[in-house]
Amino acid sequence: MKKLNLIFAISFLIMAQAFAVIPDSVVNKPFVVPGGSMTQSSGSTVRVFGIGIGKNVSFQFPIGTNKSVWAGTLSGELNGIAAKFYCIDISHNLATYSVSSPNEYTDDGSTNQYISYILNNYAPFTGIPTQDEAAAIQVAIWHFSDGVDASTVTNTTIKNRALAIIADANANSNSGSILSTLLFNPTSQSLPVGQNAVFNLTGYNASFQTMQGVNVDFGASSGSLNFTSAVTDATGTISGITLSQGVSNNATITATAHHIIPQGTRYIHKVSPNQYQKIVLATPINTTVTSTASVTWVATADLSITKTSSSNTGNHGEIITFTITVTNHGPNGATSVVVTDQIPTGLDFNSYSSSQGSYNNTTGVWTVGNLANGGTATLQMTTTVNLQSLNSNFFTLGEAVGYNLLY
Repeated sequence: MKKLNLIFAISFLIMAQAFAVIPDSVVNKPFVVPGGSMTQSSGSTVRVFGIGIGKNVSFQFPIGTNKSVWAGTLSGELNGIAAKFYCIDISHNLATYSVSSPNEYTDDGSTNQYISYILNNYAPFTGIPTQDEAAAIQVAIWHFSDGVDASTVTNTTIKNRALAIIADANANSNSGSILSTLLFNPTSQSLPVGQNAVFNLTGYNASFQTMQGVNVDFGASSGSLNFTSAVTDATGTISGITLSQGVSNNATITATAHHIIPQGTRYIHKVSPNQYQKIVLATPINTTVTSTASVTWVATADLSITKTSSSNTGNHGEIITFTITVTNHGPNGATSVVVTDQIPTGLDFNSYSSSQGSYNNTTGVWTVGNLANGGTATLQMTTTVNLQSLNSNFFTLGEAVGYNLLY
């Protein structure tokens, strides 16, 4: 019994070296998107075209089941830039890109610390690998992503190298994060002419956590910015981005962050993340994240209107003159000013005079036109009191006027 226990202990020790504890962040957990299966791209897009450097490898997966697969790098592009990847999902098929099958992947944060360590310290980041080296690196990555037992690899050279890489990662691993999104707040503004537009900008990673220390460049289609570059603070924000108006009443601010997407960034299929193989970026890529905000300046003018009359009451046939005055209190000039004042029943229109514009007595519309800041315009209308228009039964007593007809 003591001998059997010793053998068991030795076997257990060997298995413990071959199987690291896969952390909660293991890459192949189902990806869940609330409300549907479509993933939301957070900044970068990958297309995979085929295999790169590597060879076929045989091992047991799961334990007791022989599996023979190609192991090594994958060739593709990230945001149009050539890049290398490794598989981090041995249980699903790879979705390659073609014109007829335009499969694309989107970033989904970083992998666990063990895989990130491997990608930062082994090929292709450190150089072009041999076929055996690429295959061993892939097996080590599968160990941390899928639980592959590297000790079951039939190729002794690849097996020993994979076990060495696994041991190195267990002892020295670390982790990181990438910038995925820049967001302006607000994204658009409508302001009075001449007023400065003020924005804030925040940088986020793929998990929508704010990111400190992001270098951002700014530009504007019109007007002047208070700075052309800045760095996000401890809250991930750049505050007080101020744009003064230029010659145009419309302007767009563009924020651009030039950053490196590090090896270790994981990618999932855009449409069906749980159906197709997941991959991981093996080489860092220089790329950009951009965001825009818009400003529209609107000319504003504070207009007031006063109306006076030559008399508050009127007898039939009496002439009454009305005076309407429009004043622009600014701060800007007013364009296409229109005032409506319909002559009421009981008054007949005679004539008008105005300091500017024209008056239509039928519609009651006074087309004033443009009125500068501080300017005034005046309209005078001459009318005659017509009591007959107030009562269709209006009549005169003729010769009996002035007599008391009541008994």
